[in-house]
Amino acid sequence: MLAVAWVVCASGLFLGQPDAALEKEFEALVKLPTLRKGEHRCETWVAAANHLRQMGKEKSLKVLNAYLTKSADHERVLLICRLLFVNPKGWEPRLGGPRPPNIDRQAVKNYPLFPFAVSEGTPFVLVKGYAPGGKIGGGKQCLETCADLELIKEDYSTKDWDKAADKLIKSEHFLKIYPECDRMEMADFIRDQAKKTAKKDQ
Repeated sequence: MLAVAWVVCASGLFLGQPDAALEKEFEALVKLPTLRKGEHRCETWVAAANHLRQMGKEKSLKVLNAYLTKSADHERVLLICRLLFVNPKGWEPRLGGPRPPNIDRQAVKNYPLFPFAVSEGTPFVLVKGYAPGGKIGGGKQCLETCADLELIKEDYSTKDWDKAADKLIKSEHFLKIYPECDRMEMADFIRDQAKKTAKKDQ
């Protein structure tokens, strides 16, 4: 992605906060996968969303705006905002060229946070990726919308992700979203997201 100049300090957005401290707030965002690459795990999405929520609305928006200004990473901003903010109008599904390609686009409407589904307080990604295409934008507009929205009231669950995965896979909506030929593969994809990453020895 095209990097843009660092203008956060010049704008006074984090006046008085050292660069190192500000960049530390970006760590959870940088670890997130995108819909084009990376391995989706509940733990990475939960960690990022809960970390930002616990900051409060004002600071989380400042962090997201600063991150977008520094990185031009619209995709991660667009995705985390779906988990972080409550949009009464719902979020418009961005289908593009999803994998698997035969998703039922009517069934997608049952998932207001698509490409996420939340089961037992745990977020799961419902697509393996999007076909490479044009430039992704819209992060700034999304954050402007979020300025008028409320944060989620509670943290996402940090336990029992395997049970949440099984409940999602057995749900009526899940069975409707994929054709029969893709269901087993996508069920395994959901179960894999519930697995925690093995900790490396320090």
